[in-house]
Amino acid sequence: MATLGDIFKIKNNIASSKLKAVKALHWVAYGKEAEPRRTRKGLREFSGFKLDKNSEEYLERVSEVRERVEPADLISICHILDLNDEGGTETLVDRVCSFLNDLRVGGKETDEEENSEEEEEEEAEEEADEKETIDTFNENREKLREESKRQIQKVQDENTKRYNLRRKPKLYKKGDLVAIKRTQFGPRLKLYPKYLASYEIIKDKSNERYDVLKVGHHEGLMRTTTCAEYFKPWVENQSESESD
Repeated sequence: MATLGDIFKIKNNIASSKLKAVKALHWVAYGKEAEPRRTRKGLREFSGFKLDKNSEEYLERVSEVRERVEPADLISICHILDLNDEGGTETLVDRVCSFLNDLRVGGKETDEEENSEEEEEEEAEEEADEKETIDTFNENREKLREESKRQIQKVQDENTKRYNLRRKPKLYKKGDLVAIKRTQFGPRLKLYPKYLASYEIIKDKSNERYDVLKVGHHEGLMRTTTCAEYFKPWVENQSESESD
């Protein structure tokens, strides 16, 4: 009984074609997907539909192929089967199904040496299929990672934009008295004042940053640099409770 694997050109095409095209041909031939790592071997063993072309079963098979197989896959299938790929979808479907229904072998039958070579080819094909599957998985995973990074960056940019729209820091000048927000808290500090005061601005630096000097005797560094975001104006004789 002749099989696709008995046709030299087709056997080579099955071995060298992309896995997507081979899977499409397997579905046309068997009406179902192959078991993992059995797609190419299953195609080489396919011996034809062997149906009456006027039978309901054959016509249903042709109709299913017409509805489910994409035109691009039909062209790839024609390349594997060494068929003419010219014509519309109807023409390609009829050509492929007619060929698969009545296989004819023009070459010689395989002998023991060819069987040995075929086994080696099968192993190489299985390795190629597995590598292609892994490469496809890695490629899709990398695309998902890049898309996730873009989405995260987009959200961060939008949050920054909204924050900057709301944020209108007060501008200070040299000599102004300010209170500085406490930035470190702990079990023993949570009841302490939220601001340390007072400090005098002694230098206006870039990017809304200032050098300040402590005025009077109170908690806090004698001299430090901080940004306007942690300032609030300090009025002489303002009580510490008002600064909280």
